[in-house]
Amino acid sequence: MKHLLKFIFFIIAFISLNGCSNDNSNNSNPNSSDCATTDPCRGASGCTYWYPTELSDEWNWIVPTLPGQTTNFRVRIVGNPVLNGNTYIESRFVGGTLLTFFNDFFWIYGFRNSNGDLYEYDPDTNLSSLYLPNNPVLNQSWTRQGEEQWKVVSLNFSLTTPTCSYNNLLKVKVTDTDGTYNYVCFGKGLGIVAQLDESSSITMYLGGVTIN
Repeated sequence: MKHLLKFIFFIIAFISLNGCSNDNSNNSNPNSSDCATTDPCRGASGCTYWYPTELSDEWNWIVPTLPGQTTNFRVRIVGNPVLNGNTYIESRFVGGTLLTFFNDFFWIYGFRNSNGDLYEYDPDTNLSSLYLPNNPVLNQSWTRQGEEQWKVVSLNFSLTTPTCSYNNLLKVKVTDTDGTYNYVCFGKGLGIVAQLDESSSITMYLGGVTIN
């Protein structure tokens, strides 16, 4: 459950990560014709981002619980708040059976650099840190928010979830300060498609998506 909760929060962080910073971003969103899809199994052709972040994009993540039971939560990009003169993306829970009480949570903001890299931005400290490189290389690692260690462990990972079979996923190992870890898998043009625990069992997967 600990990693499940952390995963949910960094989903929120990630999909809050697209905006225009006057200092180091050029609002390089993929255009809708390149990235539009409602197919959770296939990223749109021509989409260059591991996680498209257009206004009104929405994800439905499924969480297996007990055998034969599942729960879910839906998150949508809902607005473009302006902080210190810079425009960011805001996202929030919009439904599902899991953790909808987080609707009033204040999301983490961020921006996309001109090369596609995603950065988190903390308006309280006015500091930014890398969330996900858009052109990752094998074994590339970085520290997220001064705590978690993120490391690229595969650029062509294959995975079958109850929804889809994927190839060429970006697989990232996320190690906590106490040494525990999990894996997050990204599909180009789709975003996060699954979370795996230390034994590589699926703890969350993409059940539906609307990318604009």
